[in-house]
Amino acid sequence: MPEPHDHLAARIDRVEEGHAFADRRSDQLGEEIAELNRRVHEAVRRLERLENLLDKVTRNVEAMADHGTQAPPHAAGPDVPRDPL
Repeated sequence: MPEPHDHLAARIDRVEEGHAFADRRSDQLGEEIAELNRRVHEAVRRLERLENLLDKVTRNVEAMADHGTQAPPHAAGPDVPRDPL
């Protein structure tokens, strides 16, 4: 018959193993969260650069339209006559 001390020692071992596993898992998740955070910040920076570039292009196009600049003939679609007149 197993002694109560042996049963208690086995139970403590299981608790310690579970605790060690939980600690390791927590560390892994923390590392993954840090990596995701870094990637999100990089994506935000890239998106901001794209938005700035799009704003510049939009301003340039609007400036061209304000000065009465006519689109070149090759800008017309396939069903639009290429002759500007």
